[in-house]
Amino acid sequence: MTHLRAALTSLSSRKDDLSRDFISGGVAGAVSRTAVAPLERLKIMYMCGGDLVRGQTVMQSLRNIFKEEGLRGFFRGNGANVVRIFPFSAIQLSSYPVFKSIATEGDVRPISPLGRFWAGTAAGVLATFITYPLDFIRCRLSMQTAQQQVYRGVVDGIITVARKEGVRQLYSGLLPSLCGIVPYAGIQLSVYDLTKELLLHARGRTVCDQVDFFVAGAWAGLVAQTAAFPIELIRRRMQVRGFDLGGVVDPSASAPKGGTGFLHEIQSVIRADGFRGLYRGLVPNYLKIVPAAGVNFLVFEQAKTLWNYARASGPNPPQPAAKH
Repeated sequence: MTHLRAALTSLSSRKDDLSRDFISGGVAGAVSRTAVAPLERLKIMYMCGGDLVRGQTVMQSLRNIFKEEGLRGFFRGNGANVVRIFPFSAIQLSSYPVFKSIATEGDVRPISPLGRFWAGTAAGVLATFITYPLDFIRCRLSMQTAQQQVYRGVVDGIITVARKEGVRQLYSGLLPSLCGIVPYAGIQLSVYDLTKELLLHARGRTVCDQVDFFVAGAWAGLVAQTAAFPIELIRRRMQVRGFDLGGVVDPSASAPKGGTGFLHEIQSVIRADGFRGLYRGLVPNYLKIVPAAGVNFLVFEQAKTLWNYARASGPNPPQPAAKH
């Protein structure tokens, strides 16, 4: 009951901050993912066996994409990614302070590293569950090429999958996604907070600047992605199972292309490529995650600052509390 009361009190007292964090988080997610869209698409194609990247180095793959599809090819699927990442990032970053407040029973005691991890995990699970169908269809759109178009966009993709494969297919890979978000979101958000504190202590400052936000975000993203990468790979492969352009081939001829589970997918990867296969696509992912996570948290913090400035200088600025 104590934590429930803390949750209700936190939500009531944070209405303005929730709106600020929601919009700032959404903008940060959209900007950061667009900035690294070519590497994001490359990562997915490496994971799922796209024709343009199979057996190629990162530079060769980028050249192949440009040769076949032009500059536009680097951003294929990014529209769907932005549609997904805006609400995901908005929900995750706005709910994280609320869950931190719950963990500390209304901010009445200091938060522990475990409390930060729990809050980050809860925020990530909430955002993942709500936005998962958008993530699913974004993955498939990224597998398309200029010559092979199955879906015309996000809405057409969702409707087509629901009609041909069933609504349940839109949630294929949800279990590993939820399993993956536990280490990823928990580690990323808690490491980000802790890294900011360490940077302030090391530099003898009380307020972070833009460099601090970028460095803390980049480091947090790198650590979290390394921990969660094998689960990320498995869920991507599950999303393109049954998709003609997926390129996911099961080495056991008796296994159907669709309908395989989490454990079967792991076995398929290890059987085909060994344990090293669980990290296929890690290099382009590292190239992507450092700038993406850094930009994400930098834009988030700057957007919050702009929001606070606009609110303070608006026609009805918040009034200081009266002294008794």
